[in-house]
Amino acid sequence: MIKFHYHTSPRDIDRIGVKKGDPMCHVYSDRSLEELVAWGAERGLKEEWIHHSSMPHFDAFGDRLEGCGDGVGRRELVADIRRWRGVRVNRPAESRLGTTPAPPRGSSTRRD
Repeated sequence: MIKFHYHTSPRDIDRIGVKKGDPMCHVYSDRSLEELVAWGAERGLKEEWIHHSSMPHFDAFGDRLEGCGDGVGRRELVADIRRWRGVRVNRPAESRLGTTPAPPRGSSTRRD
């Protein structure tokens, strides 16, 4: 399913004409990259415009915001990112990372 997460630009992005505070929308699929590519193609968005940071998504802004639907909240977005990455939501950090957690900051791991 194609989903939308609205936010404001944290900075000026001169190359695309976005100013800090402008409304933007992350458009992503919770199912597949192919679904996202097809959604974009229907709206004139090129596959090479997909960002592949936390999960594949288009950044919609300006007139393209009109093509976006109802937005999801941050909690749903984070859950979708975790599913996309294959990380279960309530699993302890050590089992996700395959290592034991780092000691608390300022503590010594040295044993004399």
